[in-house]
Amino acid sequence: MIGGQVAKIIASRNERYPVGAYVAGSFGWRTHTVCNPNKPPNMGFLPLYLLPDISPHPVSLALGVLGMPGNTAYFGLKEICKPRPGETIMVTGAAGAVGSHVGQIGKLLGCRVIGFAGSDEKCEYLEKELGFDHAFNYKTVDIKTAIREAAPNRVDCYFDNVGGEISSTIMSYMNKYGRVAVCGSISSYNDAVLPKVTILQPAIVFKELKVEGFLVNRWTDRWNEGINANLAWLQEDFQKEVWNKLLELPYGSTTTYAELAKALGRPASHARAIGAACGANLHLMVIPCHRVVASCSKGGFSCGLDRKEWLLKHEKKYSSVD
Repeated sequence: MIGGQVAKIIASRNERYPVGAYVAGSFGWRTHTVCNPNKPPNMGFLPLYLLPDISPHPVSLALGVLGMPGNTAYFGLKEICKPRPGETIMVTGAAGAVGSHVGQIGKLLGCRVIGFAGSDEKCEYLEKELGFDHAFNYKTVDIKTAIREAAPNRVDCYFDNVGGEISSTIMSYMNKYGRVAVCGSISSYNDAVLPKVTILQPAIVFKELKVEGFLVNRWTDRWNEGINANLAWLQEDFQKEVWNKLLELPYGSTTTYAELAKALGRPASHARAIGAACGANLHLMVIPCHRVVASCSKGGFSCGLDRKEWLLKHEKKYSSVD
């Protein structure tokens, strides 16, 4: 059975691929694989690559946001649509593995993001959890009305996952010099006969649109660039999660990173990663007035100095200073 897989290296003769590390590739559904990473067999669509340290996140993300779907969103949006801050991005198939990530990258880049999905539940998820500005159930809304209401300044970038009539409608409502990244055609994958849709050439010509189809393996030589970019964004989100929890702690309280991990619904083994997100080691103390994080062990600032007492002293001294 074909498919992508994350595999743990259990034996190696290649120093670049040490035992215990993880690799991802199109190994298929199997328990063991033997391969030469310098001359990998033609096993499918994905390259074979060594997974970076992504703790505290599960290695399964190499099949999602840190793998082919994540890179499809990253390269398709940044290399073809080239969105600029303040522009409007429209995404169809927005609740899928690729579309949902396209929208989040768009928001990170300072854009307005509008999505179409196939159920009210999906649209609620896009708006409330992923931060889309608007999301519409294409099965129940009037497409033209929804587009006009959500994008009063028209559409600058369109990430097309579905094709069909909805794509013709969106492209006719784009701004001059708009960019379209054609990633898929979900609407007709199972059709025995391709559907007829409104002609696109007038919109492409008179609006001078750039329309480009792509496959993500075009960027195989830059694969790790996409992985590392998505990982950096993921770690930023993790850091925000940690700091938001810190802000909930009462004045002058102390806790360990392991306890903080449990408060976040994570295993205590994530303590080290949470410590790194806080920028400190060992133990944690928070003074809400300043949101200071530091180790409570002795030493560090000067020999024999208890950091907790030092921080409390300075909190009292400077609490009235802006």
